[in-house]
Amino acid sequence: MINLFWQIIPSTEITEILCSGKMDGVVIDAEHGSFTIQNIVDSIRIITLKGKMAIIRLKANRRIEQICVDNGCGGFMYSTTECNEKTTPGVALTRQNNYGRSELLYAHKNLIYIAQIESLRGFELIKDYTGSFDYYMLTPYDFSRALGLPGQFNCAKYLKYKGVFEKKVPAEKRACHIIENIELTKGQYKDYGLKCYTLDSLILLERVEALSA
Repeated sequence: MINLFWQIIPSTEITEILCSGKMDGVVIDAEHGSFTIQNIVDSIRIITLKGKMAIIRLKANRRIEQICVDNGCGGFMYSTTECNEKTTPGVALTRQNNYGRSELLYAHKNLIYIAQIESLRGFELIKDYTGSFDYYMLTPYDFSRALGLPGQFNCAKYLKYKGVFEKKVPAEKRACHIIENIELTKGQYKDYGLKCYTLDSLILLERVEALSA
C-alpha cells in the first residue's frame, strides 16, 4: 500500500516538511496549485533526494510530463479521466488534449498512473478497471458536485455510486483522498492500494487555529 501527502502550496519548504514524515511520498497538485514548471522540478528533486515518491497531478500535457520524468518523478495523477475500458491511458489522454502520451507510457513502465473519476461521464465510461491505469480514484468533492450534492459524502446517492465503484474496482487498484476527519474515516479505506491524506494548506490552518484557541 502507498501513502502520500498532498501538496497544493508551491513551496519547496513545504515539500521538505511533508517529506519529513513517514509517508511514502507527496502528490504535487499542479492543477489546483499555482506551481510553475520550476516549482515542480524543484519539489521533485527534494522528494526524490529524500528517497520518496513524487506523483504529479495535472491535466495531460506532454511537455510537462517529459520534464517531470526527466527529473525523476514517480508517476502521474490525471484529473477528470474519461475513457472506456478498451483504451490505454495514452489514447484516453490524447483525446483530451491532442497530445500523445503513449511514448511515455511504454518508455517508463515503472511509473504509476492514477485516474481520477470526477464526472458522471467518467464513471459511466470506465467500465473495466482491471487494466489501463494502476489506480482509480473516485474524487470526493468533485464527484459529489457532479451529482449535485457537493460535500455530501454520507448521502444515499453518493454512497450508492461509491458502492458500485468499490464492487467494480479491485481493492488493490483503488485510490482515495482523505481530506478531513482522517482518524475517523481512514478505516473506511483500509483495503485501498493508494491513499492520499489531507492538504498542506489544511495542516497549516488547523495548526494556526489550534495555537490561536
